Amino acid sequence: MTMNIGNVSANLWDANAILTIRSWSPAEPIYVSSLTADQLGQIRFEMPDGVKGAMQLSDTQIVPIAIVPEASTLIFIPLLAAAALWPEFRGRVLRKKRVPPVS
Repeated sequence: MTMNIGNVSANLWDANAILTIRSWSPAEPIYVSSLTADQLGQIRFEMPDGVKGAMQLSDTQIVPIAIVPEASTLIFIPLLAAAALWPEFRGRVLRKKRVPPVS
């Protein structure tokens, strides 16, 4: 089932109201044209892993916001891994540089 709601930008929404969409499935798209940013901010998707905000795709379909890690997290993880592996790397480099004693 596809739901086409049409242009709602001129409709007045209660600023304190939240529209919660339950049992949403990608197989059942919801299309809403001309949503304002405020209206989009009042839409929530109740998902098995929690409540998510809404975003609108270029074809006017509204979908749950995917969780995307912040850029700082993407930078921090490799730095943390490098710091954890540094002693091992440093030890290997030092072992390779050692010259065996001359007999």
